[in-house]
Amino acid sequence: MGRDDSGNVVENSLIKIPLEILSRGAKAQQKAVAKELDAVTSSLAELRQRPPEHKEAAAKELTRLLGRIQGLKRKLEGLDAEEDEVVRHASLRLERLVDNAA
Repeated sequence: MGRDDSGNVVENSLIKIPLEILSRGAKAQQKAVAKELDAVTSSLAELRQRPPEHKEAAAKELTRLLGRIQGLKRKLEGLDAEEDEVVRHASLRLERLVDNAA
């Protein structure tokens, strides 16, 4: 534990660790979104180049792509819930620091 200019005890880890967790989570979300959107975009480009006679196969592919997007949505919702918990926990830590400083 360090002290700030006023002599108050400052616990950097109380703030640093949740910030790092949130940062890693944001990077993971960004990677997941980019990966899935690239895959969907390339699949859609391939679908556009198919002859119109393959409507049934195109419908199946669109259904598969929809499933991928829905899976991504569920994954992001799970990550969002984890982030909310980290933020809640950090807020409680900060409240405790404020209470202890008073």
